[in-house]
Amino acid sequence: MTDPSPHAESLRGQIRITAIKALQPQQGATLIKVETDAGVYGIGPCHGSGPSVRAAIEGLEGPRLPHLGLIGKDPLAIDVHFHNLFYAYPQRGRVMGVLSAIDIALWDLAGKVLGQPVCRLLGGPFRDEIRLYSHCPGGDHLSQDEWKQRADQLQADPYGFSAYKVDIHHVLRAHMQEYVPSIGPREARDIAKAYELAREALGDDIDIIVHCHNELDLPSAIKTAKAVEPIQPLYLEDPLAPEFGDAWMALRRTTRIPLLTGENLALAEGALPFLQSQAVDSLQPDLIN
Repeated sequence: MTDPSPHAESLRGQIRITAIKALQPQQGATLIKVETDAGVYGIGPCHGSGPSVRAAIEGLEGPRLPHLGLIGKDPLAIDVHFHNLFYAYPQRGRVMGVLSAIDIALWDLAGKVLGQPVCRLLGGPFRDEIRLYSHCPGGDHLSQDEWKQRADQLQADPYGFSAYKVDIHHVLRAHMQEYVPSIGPREARDIAKAYELAREALGDDIDIIVHCHNELDLPSAIKTAKAVEPIQPLYLEDPLAPEFGDAWMALRRTTRIPLLTGENLALAEGALPFLQSQAVDSLQPDLIN
């Protein structure tokens, strides 16, 4: 596709959306593609499989509320489209991710039409660089040899990551978000040992994030926090169910570890009570939500 920026003036007010498609790569998130009659398109990532995302798109473009469909509309009316689709589906569930992906795709498309990076359309870049972390793979998290191998691999990584996210379900030998009974003394000992081995292998210059995937009840979250406190994690991430509640405040009072959440919150409204109550130290929103 040729760069549309020289034709931005002629496209404004005339370009129209012709199709919304769900593309399923072999790896990674499903991609939503918003196409136009000018040959310009936008891409937005989305959780969920291709068939489920296509079904959601068909619902959004279906006969229930045909006047809110995007086909034939101006792709630059981004806020209008998001407002209409958002309030058309009060029981949003997984549709929220599709709406977000369409919104991202429209912003991507707008940047191409206007010949500007999207960050500039949103007010300009705030930082020149951000810190990134690497994600620990599976395996035996109670094996000292495997932790040495992970540390060697991280040290050899050309990107120079200085933080490492380690998922608790690997320590518990469970699948992610599989039901796990409340953590007892044995599980707490395994958690303490696994993260102690991680600290020994990685050293003090690599920060460790303890990731819980919103899987724990309050007693288990408190036990987990106490088990990993000696290694001084950078964060305890998503220890409780994503929705704000009294449990978050109770956990806040029992641990000195910085708390992190956000990837499963929808919109700014989902994050607001965490900010108002200072229940967490940092937010890590997932733009797809």
